[in-house]
Amino acid sequence: MDLIPILRGSVNLKVNDVNSAVGYAAIGGVAYTTYQISEKSPAKIAAGCIGTVALGLIWYYTKNEDRKGTKARYEHEERLAMIKHPKTSMQTDNEKNLCAFAEQNEQEPVGVSTSLPIPIEENPNDILSRVSTIQNETFWTENILHNNGVNWLTSRSGQGKSIIAAQLGIEAATGGISLLVPQGNGTAFEPIQVFWYDVELDDDDIYRRYFQHDFTFPNSFKRVTDCDFPNESMLLEDIKARVIKNSKNCAVIIDNLTSIVPTIQPAKMNEFHYGLKQIRKEAKQLGFSVTFLVVVHTKSGEMWEPITDNTFAGSVQVARCATTLTAIEPTRIADDIKIIKNIKDRKNAKNPMVSLVKLVETPYLHYEYLEDAKELDVLALKPKATRTAAPKKTNKKQKVSNEDVKRIKEMKTEGITVEDIAKKFNVSRKTIYDKLKL
Repeated sequence: MDLIPILRGSVNLKVNDVNSAVGYAAIGGVAYTTYQISEKSPAKIAAGCIGTVALGLIWYYTKNEDRKGTKARYEHEERLAMIKHPKTSMQTDNEKNLCAFAEQNEQEPVGVSTSLPIPIEENPNDILSRVSTIQNETFWTENILHNNGVNWLTSRSGQGKSIIAAQLGIEAATGGISLLVPQGNGTAFEPIQVFWYDVELDDDDIYRRYFQHDFTFPNSFKRVTDCDFPNESMLLEDIKARVIKNSKNCAVIIDNLTSIVPTIQPAKMNEFHYGLKQIRKEAKQLGFSVTFLVVVHTKSGEMWEPITDNTFAGSVQVARCATTLTAIEPTRIADDIKIIKNIKDRKNAKNPMVSLVKLVETPYLHYEYLEDAKELDVLALKPKATRTAAPKKTNKKQKVSNEDVKRIKEMKTEGITVEDIAKKFNVSRKTIYDKLKL
């Protein structure tokens, strides 16, 4: 049981106040026990000792939690200071402390303000003087991403969310026309700065996906790693620090939010959307736009069930606040062909068709548009009911061909788990791990 919230909630105190109160109570317990010893009351002496020990343990616990909270906050403040002042890596510890203190006490703090803005009234004609500062309102992939919007992408596990998210970032940083839309139908765009908050992939994953065919990332594509944020508020503070320091049109990809905030509750999601809105608003006042792509896992469902707005994690607030909602689904056609489905689009009429895209390895792992189709004609089929049979024994001595090794690596790159790959080839997981090292 977490004692700190209980103590805080019951008497509305901060951690330090709780520590002081419990400490004084423990001292009182010692005095009480000493008095009962003089009175020679065994029962009261035992009660006093037990109470004093209990209070001592509570004091130690709250003190320890306070230290951990202070340490996490200090590390986060230092991270923000490093973003705004990169040269602090050469400073002494004392200088770093002063830098973090200065960041906290600036008139314009880095963190996202939680105070509510004062509503204003205006004539709608006033909008004309503002929208001209943001060019190219429709982003490069039409109904997947919109400039200066909060766009959401989801799928079930192993369907290529990270591949498509990174592809959108690479295309944004490179400029031109996206390969995810029909040739000739895309909107040409200028390269922009991209910040890719990557929680999903390790260095080996990056190497296998992007450095097999001499691909080079654009200089304006930045991968943000070590995203160990304790909560979504610190994530928003970090995003804002990078965006404001950049001070020009940019895109922020969060891959994925579910890994940073494991339990996405409606109230938290509402605060998260408000934080993104504040960042976009401040950027617009400074004359540039910020486009967000937020990747999340679906809540539940089978592969043959269509993904809807209710399937998104935090679905109530996402559906209400998002600019676009896009889903990736498997097909009955082949493992390397996926469905891209537009569920919501505030800017365009909803397309009754879905897009089919195919996985391509060169010059880096990405998807390319094939054709439009009706979802129910291409969606994965529900397996036919079969009689229950004894589980098939794993043949640990089965040989794996060179072609199988290639396919194993492709499946791992696509996000399929080692356990599922082992079942596919009827070998042990150790065999799969060995083959992935080749």
